[in-house]
Amino acid sequence: MKIKLFSIFVIVLLLSCKVKKNEKITFLQGYIAWQQKNWNYAASYFLKTEEIASRYNKDLTKYVDYALASTYLMQNENEAALEKLTLIEEKED
Repeated sequence: MKIKLFSIFVIVLLLSCKVKKNEKITFLQGYIAWQQKNWNYAASYFLKTEEIASRYNKDLTKYVDYALASTYLMQNENEAALEKLTLIEEKED
């Protein structure tokens, strides 16, 4: 179920017209690593996407936070995941 939800999330994100090509490619690399259960590479690509998004696309950061949170959960890093999920909630306010 987690994989299906995450896959739908990625498709919606990649089809978004606000996301630039560089952000899409980096995020997609993270998604592929996530699908291959290579959590370290996935986190690395998502962190890189977060860095790019923080400069150019603030709307994207909550999606990247979700991707990082799901990656951290798969690594049993619950505190880091909760931190990212809390950031999403704060950005919604």
